[in-house]
Amino acid sequence: MALTPAEIEQKTFSTALRGYDLDEVDDFLDEIVAAMRELQERLAQAQQAPARARESDVDESAIGRALVTAQATADRIVAEARSEAERILEEAKNEAELWLSERAERKAEIETEMEELSRRVAAVRTQLAVLATTVADKLDEMDAAIAAVADEPGPLEVEEEAEEPGPRD
Repeated sequence: MALTPAEIEQKTFSTALRGYDLDEVDDFLDEIVAAMRELQERLAQAQQAPARARESDVDESAIGRALVTAQATADRIVAEARSEAERILEEAKNEAELWLSERAERKAEIETEMEELSRRVAAVRTQLAVLATTVADKLDEMDAAIAAVADEPGPLEVEEEAEEPGPRD
């Protein structure tokens, strides 16, 4: 049967003639109660220690699992980030190649247009030179015709010459 400190404190003894001194017995019982209470506290602490140790073990294993999970998550995020970076880089390269190809095509088109314009300008210059030569020739012909007409006697001059040979009445 287990005794509690309260049962010891409440225990009473009957008196006898040659019995123990009641004050000494009470003092001794008080010491026993104090010792029992201390032992009970130690026992409670000892019983809690394994629970705390188990909690600590649980905490440590939970922390360990959390760290492993965090590391796995970090590894996955880094792998996804690398994959995304490679995808973006590949898209950028493709876009740059497309841009360069379009640029080269546009450059070729412009060069073709410039060659055509240069041919047209040369043809217009040739036509202008022919026209200028033709106009110059026509002007020379007109000058010659005007000079020829200027050197010939005009109708008035012919009439005056016709009247001169004879005296006038």
